[in-house]
Amino acid sequence: MKYISGLTLPLLLLLPFACNQKEYPAAVNSLIPNKTIDTAQIDTISVYASNFPNGTEISVCIIRDSIPGYIGFSRVNDTLIPVRNEEVLFEIGSISKVFTSTLLVSILSEGGIRLDQLVSDFFDFDFADSALATVTFKQLANHTSGLPRLPTDLMTSLELRSDDPYSKYGPERLETQLKEKIKSYTDPGSAYEYSNLGAGLLSYTLARAQDISYESMLQEKIFSKYGMISSTTQISNVQNRLAGALDKNGKPTSNWDLNVFVGAGGIMSSTKDLSLFVRANFSEDSILRFQQQETFEINPQLAVALGWHISKYETDQYHWHNGGTGGYTSMCIFNNRTRNAVIVLSNVSAFNVNSRNIDHLANALMKSIEKVSLLQ
Repeated sequence: MKYISGLTLPLLLLLPFACNQKEYPAAVNSLIPNKTIDTAQIDTISVYASNFPNGTEISVCIIRDSIPGYIGFSRVNDTLIPVRNEEVLFEIGSISKVFTSTLLVSILSEGGIRLDQLVSDFFDFDFADSALATVTFKQLANHTSGLPRLPTDLMTSLELRSDDPYSKYGPERLETQLKEKIKSYTDPGSAYEYSNLGAGLLSYTLARAQDISYESMLQEKIFSKYGMISSTTQISNVQNRLAGALDKNGKPTSNWDLNVFVGAGGIMSSTKDLSLFVRANFSEDSILRFQQQETFEINPQLAVALGWHISKYETDQYHWHNGGTGGYTSMCIFNNRTRNAVIVLSNVSAFNVNSRNIDHLANALMKSIEKVSLLQ
């Protein structure tokens, strides 16, 4: 299966894991602040990273009771070498959708729009599909708009085979497709259907409604507010701080220009910046708390909020999102009750045969800290 600007979303299960204990050099332990990350968890990272290509870089943040710890590795000559990389930037792929929904709620709180307002209200032309004309902001944010994963003209073109598949898909092309082609495949609000198109349309419409760029909205309403001083969608500002993108074979590849789909997967960030945002989710921040609320049940174990997915268990809920682009794979998961979280960023391509190990690694690390927390 080919993953495009966001991994196929799994039903997140915190499964048991097993790994063999190993001895680590003193340099590894020097990367463990506040004893947040133990050697068993380092071993877990080693197990799940064992099949990644040389040149791979992985940045991990483990948050226990709101206290973050960071550890990073580069793979050189088939060996994981510890590095400090909590401030290195990675494309975070579809985790960007969480921030697009945060923007939505922020604008909502200012009275700029309503959650149930029609997206079509902000366009001066008729949509080709009458059902699409009834789609609301909420339905774009929780993937119940009925829109397909991608526009038909992109799915059927050779562009998806390129190293930068979205770069030529700009606002004019999106608006033309809205006028002439794009249709909702199911009744809006009736079913969950993960859609990069929906998230891209959401960010584009918010920018139109505010008469400001998506990047400016992010900086003003999120990044400056939560101290995320390095995060951006503008690669020209951070090129020298970005982990090099790798293709499925571990060879250098181009970064993605998401163009009009920037809100679906165009943010670059670090584990340090993302840890600030996750810890803000543990606070009483009214915007983030509202965003976490369930808006649609997919099945008894899985629901969706605004941007976040929610895995549900008897006593706990886990908010999470993963992401993937041509040169990167990422995962973020947190438990609001225990104030524990795991963030994993990497330059493992979403097309790499082992890319799902990033999901598995985050799940295993979350399982390990939740077990510790429950025993305390």
